[in-house]
Amino acid sequence: MPRLYYLAEEHAHDLVASLTEQVFPDSPAFQLRGSEGRHALLSALDQPRRPYYRTLPEKAGALHFSLNKNRPFAERDDQDIEGGAHPANPTRAGAA
Repeated sequence: MPRLYYLAEEHAHDLVASLTEQVFPDSPAFQLRGSEGRHALLSALDQPRRPYYRTLPEKAGALHFSLNKNRPFAERDDQDIEGGAHPANPTRAGAA
């Protein structure tokens, strides 16, 4: 089995920033949801290291699932709502 290299936190930030720049060039970069988001990201990055994920597809699937489940990055709506009403729906201010 080839040697596996796992994604570290700083590399995850660089990867997300680079993908955001390439896929959404006119949007701001994704931001973590504060310390809670950082812990969610670290937890997601740790998942593929678990011994019960043995193959590369299993490890990739575990990372993908964990990132989607933990949601470490603030969603676009969350970023917009912080400053007040959502531009598309002014009545959503402060909605959870």
